[in-house]
Amino acid sequence: MWSSICRENWASLIQSVSPEQELREPLIDTQLADHTIEVLRELSITGDPFFLGLGLRKPHIPFTYPERFADLYGDVGMPQGANG
Repeated sequence: MWSSICRENWASLIQSVSPEQELREPLIDTQLADHTIEVLRELSITGDPFFLGLGLRKPHIPFTYPERFADLYGDVGMPQGANG
């Protein structure tokens, strides 16, 4: 019983974000990556050594992802863990 309850609730946490939604409100990881790219470009111009660290927030609940990745692997199944 517990397994089926967890599976149903878990599935509700996984959701795709449509391209339109992503344009209106980019995912936080997309915003962080875009900003990091900008900073890298700026820092690379100086020629000075630098360190830049980036910590992405995902995966955290809810598990949101760009819709364009939904069919990336087709119907490849994911094996269920031993504690499943």
